[in-house]
Amino acid sequence: MSAPDATAEKTNARDRQKAATWERILGAARSVFFEWGFADASLDEVAKRAGVAKGTLYRHVESKTHLFVEVLIRDSEVFIEEMARVVSQTLPPTEKVLAIARFYVDFFHENPDRAQILWAVDNQDWIGEIQPDVVQRVTQLFESQLRVFSDVIQQGIESGEFADCDPWVVAYAIWGLGDCYLNQARSRPRQVLFGKPIQVLYDDGLRLILSGLLRREPA
Repeated sequence: MSAPDATAEKTNARDRQKAATWERILGAARSVFFEWGFADASLDEVAKRAGVAKGTLYRHVESKTHLFVEVLIRDSEVFIEEMARVVSQTLPPTEKVLAIARFYVDFFHENPDRAQILWAVDNQDWIGEIQPDVVQRVTQLFESQLRVFSDVIQQGIESGEFADCDPWVVAYAIWGLGDCYLNQARSRPRQVLFGKPIQVLYDDGLRLILSGLLRREPA
């Protein structure tokens, strides 16, 4: 092997090792944040679970907040990728809205750790104040998710299936309804009060919203 080839191979090996270390750090951080909460989470514990030295951890992240945001971004990317597959289905606008909304509730109901991390940024009393630029990055993540949904509603308006409306407002209302049910479902007494799985309740709520969204033909 020539000297340049050997150098390139060493560089590639270092890059692969660095990427593998980063994945271990993210996985460890996700579990620590979920189990301990942001305020009590310890970078020492993250390093221990990831099997890396504290110095190695700080070569990847600047602070606990930085690591938190990186976990948030990674989980949001996974969510957006999976949601895009739902959006790609060939369905009428009404059925596509229902499919996306159901996916949203199912995803976070089945992955409560991801839900806790994604929503924590809205509760800075819990995680502590974070920098404005970090808030902006997170806001952009939320916006990208909601934009996919509002685009589907816009398609329904353009096809004539939905009445003229502000697709962003409608998407936000449907998203908010899902968040409401997911939050309530964390309480066992409220689960008993519901008397039905949250997916069933959410579906009923969605159909109520959609009944007002559908275009009515003039009498």
